[in-house]
Amino acid sequence: MESALEARGVSVAYRRGENVLSDVSASVPAGEFTAIIGPNGCGKSTLLRVFTRLLSPSSGQVLLGGEDLARVRAADVARRLSLLPQDSPIPDGIRVAELVRRGRYPHQTLFAQWSARDEEAVTTAMELTHVDELADRLVDTLSGGQRQRVWIALALAQDAPCLLLDEPTTFLDIAHQVETLRLLDDLRARGRTIVAVLHELGNAARFATHLIVMKDGRVVASGPPAELLTEELVGEVFGLRCRVIPDPDTRVPVILPR
Repeated sequence: MESALEARGVSVAYRRGENVLSDVSASVPAGEFTAIIGPNGCGKSTLLRVFTRLLSPSSGQVLLGGEDLARVRAADVARRLSLLPQDSPIPDGIRVAELVRRGRYPHQTLFAQWSARDEEAVTTAMELTHVDELADRLVDTLSGGQRQRVWIALALAQDAPCLLLDEPTTFLDIAHQVETLRLLDDLRARGRTIVAVLHELGNAARFATHLIVMKDGRVVASGPPAELLTEELVGEVFGLRCRVIPDPDTRVPVILPR
């Protein structure tokens, strides 16, 4: 299976020489919805930052479409990868359409200003995320779920084939969590590669097509949720005694704590 992103023997040390990631090798399949899961502090967000070159590994290599990410020009990285961080500050007094238009910045140059292609990308991103009817609203007046859709629209306007999100459902109620994950699943079905750090195992099992499971700065397993999410793995990684049964309708794994 073709990889959109790949980490090979990646280690990251923050302070005192302590590794946050230790010899991590992981692959993100192109055109799939990959969820990075694991307990708090295991290195999930760090791996995501390494994938987007926000962090440079102390050892190892990251490949973007088979190319060494460290050697790809910054402008090309911005056109190929779009990151939605966990905490995105909202500029004061900005309206939805104006914020989404900022996703086109990587495509602007001195000789190529705003174009019909830029306008089309913004319009399409707002329609796909159903925020077109909010175009003239101030972003800071929106609900949490609406704001999250606006940020995803901004990332989509960037028109990168790979979209990475750090805990996109944090602070959302269950209805808005499902709404956001259904949107990401729809984008995957339209050909995007989705990578998301997720905490809720049920959501990861239901919406992701590929999992990267981490513990203590290492990858302990990767593959389809139906194959990976066993009682033994959940117990080993999360320290949770549980039963794992298939959903009667979808057959995806359901984790029931004992």
